[in-house]
Amino acid sequence: MRQIERELEADMTCTRREFERASMEFHRQLSAVDEIPPQDAIVALENASKHRQYAYERYLEALGRFTDFAARGIIPTWDREPAQERDRDRESDPKSNKASG
Repeated sequence: MRQIERELEADMTCTRREFERASMEFHRQLSAVDEIPPQDAIVALENASKHRQYAYERYLEALGRFTDFAARGIIPTWDREPAQERDRDRESDPKSNKASG
C-alpha cells in the first residue's frame, strides 16, 4: 500500500510541476505579446493557454487519484503511464516539447 501512495504522490508532484511550467510559459507569452506580430501573439497565447489547461486537468486528475486513495482507500487504475516514466521518457527524447518551460 505504501508503494501505491508513493507512486500517486510522485504522479501528483510531476503533474503539478508540469502545470507550473505551463503556467510560466503562458505568462511569458503574455508578457511578450507586444514584441511579436499580433497574429503570432494570438497563436502563441492560444497554444500556451491550451497547454496550461491540459496540464491543469492532468494535475487535478492526479490530485483526485491521490485523494481517493488517501481518504477512501480506492486503488486507482492508471489509463496512462505514471508521470515519472512519462517525464523520464520526455527528457530522453530530443523531439519532446520539454523546452516549453
